[in-house]
Amino acid sequence: AVISRESKAVIWSMVGPYLRQHDPDILGDGTLLVFDNRTEMKQHTPVRWLEQPQAWGYSRILRLDPATQQVLWSFERTTAFPFYTSIQGKQQILDNGNILVSDPEGGRAFEISPAHGNRVVWEYVNTLEGKGDGVLGRVTEATRVDIDGSEFLNKPCPGPEA
Repeated sequence: AVISRESKAVIWSMVGPYLRQHDPDILGDGTLLVFDNRTEMKQHTPVRWLEQPQAWGYSRILRLDPATQQVLWSFERTTAFPFYTSIQGKQQILDNGNILVSDPEGGRAFEISPAHGNRVVWEYVNTLEGKGDGVLGRVTEATRVDIDGSEFLNKPCPGPEA
């Protein structure tokens, strides 16, 4: 829904085949990009690789046309790249048209290229060392910072006194 700041009235709304959608971005062309957890209110299944979809399916990122209420593009689970988080998650459209996604329960961030068949360009998985196989730390948000990285590469992290 879009609510007018002045009148406090709903000036546009849409319902659809999604559940617990959030983090909407209005893009330059007027379309919307949203994160769709696809989970029921009391459902909480913190597992990374679900063999079967939940009641509504796996999580996904949607690009919607508010005028026609059509789904223009979506990214969701594949056999090669499972994607499900019952809570949280964020997405960010990048200047190159790719989409940066944080997957909290998967403990990862990844970048998708819609222009190249939804190919995952890169993925970071936040494994916790010394905690055993499959233990992941949450990644609740990721932000793209465009720097060349040379000031960080092959250099130790500064200690607390820095």
